[in-house]
Amino acid sequence: MSYSVGEGGTKSRELVIIVHALNVASCFVGLTGLVAVIIAYLKRGEMGSDIWYDHLSFAIRTFWIGFVVSLIGLLTSFIGIGFLILMVVFVWYLVRTIFALLKAIENKPIPNPDSFLI
Repeated sequence: MSYSVGEGGTKSRELVIIVHALNVASCFVGLTGLVAVIIAYLKRGEMGSDIWYDHLSFAIRTFWIGFVVSLIGLLTSFIGIGFLILMVVFVWYLVRTIFALLKAIENKPIPNPDSFLI
């Protein structure tokens, strides 16, 4: 499958890389993930091609799934299983965001942006 960068492709690519980098940083800083999802929502419609739109959709989906599962982990941490959930979601989020960042740097699409896994 062939993908074109489209109009404004370089700027779109740079924005996507920033969003993914903010998501990776959120594993250690926290609030940068919220900044990333806000940017992704605001800029998703302006992307020059489907490849970058899919990248931002992937970032938004990753944020919300991570947020909801982390909330479940926090709510169940008093019975012990929550800590396991939090560890699993941390690794899942980190792997997924690094994968997306590498794909953006390589100028490649996300294979299945609607996937729960990679």
